[in-house]
Amino acid sequence: MSFYTGESPTNGLVIAMNIKFYSGFSGIETIFSIRSSTTNFVSLVAELNTATSQIEIYQQFSDYSWSQVLATPPVSYGNMIIKRNI
Repeated sequence: MSFYTGESPTNGLVIAMNIKFYSGFSGIETIFSIRSSTTNFVSLVAELNTATSQIEIYQQFSDYSWSQVLATPPVSYGNMIIKRNI
């Protein structure tokens, strides 16, 4: 799932969604990403790393390098709420 923004939010970003991961999948599963509607530049991506059971948030910079900005504790699959300020 990819969302585009027309502007840079000055006070942060709030995302709420219900997601269901593929059972039996191994590897990295993209949950969502944020991209520019003008340039298609992806500035933020949220992924499920099935090897660690963590949700990881990465930010991409203008030089195309990536930096991890958040990793959750290992998640158990089922109903849960994860709330983090980054």
